[in-house]
Amino acid sequence: MREALRKFRKGAALLTDGRFRPGMMQGVAAAIEHEAVLSPYDFRTVVDVGANRGQFTLLAAGLFPDAEIVAFEPLIEPFEKLIKVTAGLSKLRAFNVAIGPEPRSLPMNVSKRDDSSSLLPIGALQEEIFPDTGFARREEVQIRPLGDYLDPTEIRRPCLLKIDVQGYELDVLKGSEACLDHVDVVYVEASFVELYQGQPLADEVIEALTSQGFCEMGRFNLSSDRHGRAIQADFLFERR
Repeated sequence: MREALRKFRKGAALLTDGRFRPGMMQGVAAAIEHEAVLSPYDFRTVVDVGANRGQFTLLAAGLFPDAEIVAFEPLIEPFEKLIKVTAGLSKLRAFNVAIGPEPRSLPMNVSKRDDSSSLLPIGALQEEIFPDTGFARREEVQIRPLGDYLDPTEIRRPCLLKIDVQGYELDVLKGSEACLDHVDVVYVEASFVELYQGQPLADEVIEALTSQGFCEMGRFNLSSDRHGRAIQADFLFERR
């Protein structure tokens, strides 16, 4: 009941906001749950890794209309929808690839709800806590380093790197090393429990970003199981 009410309120807010109504009319809800966290900034570059259908990209375009947005989504069907709903964004570049340390192709484990898909095997706990997100099929995807698409010396700052990749966070950070010195803020979803087999947990993600010169500034959108135990959250980091 609580989740249904949250979705209703979000939908109503999107339909009454001219920035996000066009996406909503095409079936893609801008990720306004992140608006309060990010609105104090004035990003000139936004890198959206794990863009899915463009939920975060639409939010970024609405909040930072002068920013260059570079979006990455490896699955074909969500990527095609991303291209469609962002057709009017002149400052967007979108690529049908995942970000990782080296060029290669790997099978993606596609979830029944494709925004929960992962390059790691989907664990039983994922579907138990989030129903209808179990394994559906595999799709071969391309992986490339971020530097193949973004010249670090041409990044307009301040720059936001958003990561939502279902357990592949450390590989994304390794694949972004050429650009990280030019990133000012990282906003990453990380888990406290293993939802995908072999995934790094939140403490490992925090350690990796701390070692790269970032400081944790807050945790948002906390998800809990039915016992009230923390499952995952969005972590905000700023460069020291």
